[in-house]
Amino acid sequence: MDETSGTAWAAGDQFGTTGLGSCSFVVIFDDAYIIGAHIPPARASGTGRDMVLTATGREVIDDHMQRIDLYLPNVRKAKSCLLVTAKNLDMEELDHIRQKLAAKGLRCVEKQYAPEEARQGGILFLNRKNGIWPPQVVGAL
Repeated sequence: MDETSGTAWAAGDQFGTTGLGSCSFVVIFDDAYIIGAHIPPARASGTGRDMVLTATGREVIDDHMQRIDLYLPNVRKAKSCLLVTAKNLDMEELDHIRQKLAAKGLRCVEKQYAPEEARQGGILFLNRKNGIWPPQVVGAL
């Protein structure tokens, strides 16, 4: 959670995230490289009454979009993009994610999930087993 990473990938590989809860997940890829950003709705520290907001949803989105830029040059071919969001994500935050991705020249396929119905906390993987292309989206959402 709250991580952005990129890696080389090939036929037979899988890439994904677990514990989506109410988070968003952006995946950008071609057939040789994949980037994933697991974006929480905000950041906080502490517990219970001592919990303090340390970053708003918009600030967290901006942070992850900057992190994506570090990996984006590695996706050299036509870029595919998948945006997975919770149905209860604030529309302004969803629009902000879309705008940030559009500024990078990306138009994502979008998938929504209901956090309260997500099995095992929400799991999503892109699967290239048996040389499948485009990758198969699998998970417990």
